[in-house]
Amino acid sequence: MNSPALGELVAEPIPLDQLLLDPLNPRLSAESPTNMDQAELAIEMAEIFEALDVARSIASFGFYPWEALVVVPEAEQFVVVEGNRRLTAVIGLARPEVRAEFEDHEQWAEVALQAGDNVPSSLPCVIVQSREDATPALGYRHISGIKPWEPHRQAAFVTHLVRDQGKTFDEVAILTGQTEAWVRTTFRDFSVFEEAAGDGVDVSQAIESYSLVTVMLGKQAIRDHIGVKKKVAEGASPFEDKDAENVAEVFEWVFGTSEAEPVVTDSRQITTLAKVVGNPVGLAALRDGASLDQAQQDVDVSEYDPSEIVMKEIAKATSIVRSLDLSEVADHPEVQAKAEELAEAIGELLNGLDSPAS
Repeated sequence: MNSPALGELVAEPIPLDQLLLDPLNPRLSAESPTNMDQAELAIEMAEIFEALDVARSIASFGFYPWEALVVVPEAEQFVVVEGNRRLTAVIGLARPEVRAEFEDHEQWAEVALQAGDNVPSSLPCVIVQSREDATPALGYRHISGIKPWEPHRQAAFVTHLVRDQGKTFDEVAILTGQTEAWVRTTFRDFSVFEEAAGDGVDVSQAIESYSLVTVMLGKQAIRDHIGVKKKVAEGASPFEDKDAENVAEVFEWVFGTSEAEPVVTDSRQITTLAKVVGNPVGLAALRDGASLDQAQQDVDVSEYDPSEIVMKEIAKATSIVRSLDLSEVADHPEVQAKAEELAEAIGELLNGLDSPAS
């Protein structure tokens, strides 16, 4: 028997002490411990989610009944798979021993004092039987909906659906309200990010500026440099022929490290980086420590071909001459003088060639 759709379910109140923060929440940092208890999760989530803003709203107006949480049963309790920010806010207001460990604990104490009777002892919840049943709410709400996650968390969630839940790109596209191409690219790019982190690359700055991962992997020259495929299949490796050293240097150039500044200072410079990386002269310059501007200049000098410029100018001049209609001014002495001057200039041009045209 199929589970009912989320829209067919009805919210019911569940006591606060039966609700658990989700240790598998995709917004948790990749560096977060995997065995945190509920108090530690609340401390972590209060900072990541900026839950104090929600707490202020609850303190002033109470908990909106239409903001129901989505929960999954676990023994005698319920894991919140949608609504962890709201639950964190209520925990911070209701449990002084927990909020005392929050980063802004003094502000939390002030808000809790203001809240008074507005702190709920139970929260409206929609109960689903599995995480998969909650996927539509998570996918659309936080990717295409009114409360989107930051790019890194969206990518992590999409990858979770494909890799861990075995969904196709088309299925994830429907769940998230995005196109199949967006889902495929998002999966590929996050897989590259994960493998880079697994190989020891410093990706800490890439988490905060994750949209640049998508921009850089959208450039073929950069994909070729690190061995990434243009298109990947569900669950497959994003690499055709991975070069771990090249992956590390590209992440360093785009995001920097704890010891080095990035060579890219603006997202628009990713195009320049791709041009430089795709040219042996530019690549060597970057590897020797040159700035991106200097490396680009080296590429421009290496690609400079004066014959191409001359040919373009000759083509322009030829086009202009052939477009002239002298039929009505052929007897005009000044026109004749200018035409002779032009012919003389062309003669000088031909004389300057090593092999004059016959």
